[in-house]
Amino acid sequence: MGRVEHISTQLTIVVATFNRAKLLELCLKSLEAQTLDRGLYEVIIVDNNSSDNTAKICEVFTSSNPNFRYTTEVAPGPSNARNTGWKLARGNYVAFMDDDGCAHPDWASKILTSFETVSPKPIAIGGKIIPRFEKKTPWWFSPEIEMRSWGETPHFLTGEVKSHGFAGSNMALSKTDVLLDPVFSPKLGLNTQIQGGEDTYIFLQLSKQNGDFWYDPDIIVYHWTAPHKISFVYQIKRSFQSGKTFRFIADRPGSFPIILKMIFSILIRVPIVIFFLLSIFYTQNALKYGKRIAWLCGFMLSPRQLDQEKEKKD
Repeated sequence: MGRVEHISTQLTIVVATFNRAKLLELCLKSLEAQTLDRGLYEVIIVDNNSSDNTAKICEVFTSSNPNFRYTTEVAPGPSNARNTGWKLARGNYVAFMDDDGCAHPDWASKILTSFETVSPKPIAIGGKIIPRFEKKTPWWFSPEIEMRSWGETPHFLTGEVKSHGFAGSNMALSKTDVLLDPVFSPKLGLNTQIQGGEDTYIFLQLSKQNGDFWYDPDIIVYHWTAPHKISFVYQIKRSFQSGKTFRFIADRPGSFPIILKMIFSILIRVPIVIFFLLSIFYTQNALKYGKRIAWLCGFMLSPRQLDQEKEKKD
C-alpha cells in the first residue's frame, strides 16, 4: 500500500494486544490511515500470547505497510508487552495506544508536532480519550464516566493532576528523556496482584524528574467500551480497586494532604449521595458520587504494600 520514503523515523507507536483480533484490526486501520508521512512513524504490534487469529491480522498489515512491525512477548501482562515495544522502538518518541482504541487521523501528527514545537519541551504528551459504545447507553449512565480528559484547552499539567498523568491508551513519551528502567513496572497492571496502576506509577516517577507533561484535547483516541462496563456494580468495583491501587503506588509522605482534601470534598456531599441512592438509585449523580466514595474506601482499606516491600528489602 505505497512505499515508505527513507525518512528518519521520529515516532514509534506501540500497540500491546491479547486476544482481540477484531478490535485490533480496527485499531490498526486507524493507524494505517494517519495523515503523518509514513516515513516519520512506525507501528510495533506486540502480541502478548494471543490464541485467536491476531497473528494473521498482523500479517495482513505488516505485509502491506512497511512501517508496521510485529513481535511477541511471552511474559503475560501489558507492562511486559509495552516494555518490549519500548526497547524495539526506533523513534525519538514512543506513543502507546490500546488494541481497542482507534486514533483520530491526525493523532500521530499532532503528537510529533507537540514534541517538536511546545516550549519548554515536554517529556510526556497526552490527549483526550472519547468512549465509543456498541449500543445506546442507559439513561442513568453518562458517557463522561468513560471519558478521559483534562479539559478543552492545551496546557501543561500541574499539581495533583500532574501526578495522575495520562491514560495508557493515549500517551507518548520522549525516549531520550525517560530514565525509567523498566518503563512499565511488571508488578502493576492486568494479570498482577495489583490490577492496574502502571500508567499512574510512570507519571509519579517522571514527576520526580521535573519533566513537563503537555496535554492537548485535539490529540484524540476513540476507545471501545465493553458492554459489561456499563454497569453500576462494575463501575463501583473499578473505583474501589483504583483506590487500592493508588494507595499501593502513591501513598508517600507529602501525599496525605491530597487525601484529606478528597475526604473533605466527598464528606460534604454525603447527604446528597444518600439522597440519590435512596430516591433514585440509578442516576448519573448517584454513580458519580458513588464512584468517589468507592475510591476512598479502596484507598483507606488497602495496606501500604509497596512501602512494606521496601521495608523488607531494607
